[in-house]
Amino acid sequence: MCIRDRYMGIVQQPERMASIWNSFNEYAGKKEIVKIIANKTSLPPGLVLLAVIILILSIMSSELGFCLIVSTIGFIFPAYHSYKAIKTEDKESLQKLCVYWIVLSVGVFLNYLISYRIGLYIPNIVLYIILLLLVKNKGMYSLKIYEVIIVPLLTKYESIIDGFLNDGDNQKKDNDDTTAGPTPTPSQHQWVTFI
Repeated sequence: MCIRDRYMGIVQQPERMASIWNSFNEYAGKKEIVKIIANKTSLPPGLVLLAVIILILSIMSSELGFCLIVSTIGFIFPAYHSYKAIKTEDKESLQKLCVYWIVLSVGVFLNYLISYRIGLYIPNIVLYIILLLLVKNKGMYSLKIYEVIIVPLLTKYESIIDGFLNDGDNQKKDNDDTTAGPTPTPSQHQWVTFI
């Protein structure tokens, strides 16, 4: 039986369509934001959720809207969670978020180098962010990428990277010694080197 036949079978059975709609409406009613909008607009929750899905798909059909949604999900939400973890001094969350940011930054950098020239930058970055944010894995993909790929590479080249950063640090110290002004504290100086 092909998809068209299945679809026509469902559409031609009004009681089955009503059952599907009721299940969808019930599911939508469990979402807090949908409930709020449904109460304010006096619309069924299923219709509100359907409208939101159509709106998101419409926005995603434009490159700007697509980038805006991906940036919000991949950068803004994790940034807010980072802020909350720092504020509450939750060390476990901070560690998970640091792993997420390291893996994301390496992936975005590599994706830019590889994909941007052949026009696959946006689809690849979307897939990468989705992979990192999958709710069911609870950050396990980020952790696996970090432990299997990034840690061995950084460990192997750590002395070279440190040497490069220390050279820049020494040059910055030489420039600071020759210019007038207050001497930066060590923590200020470290941040200046990375910026």
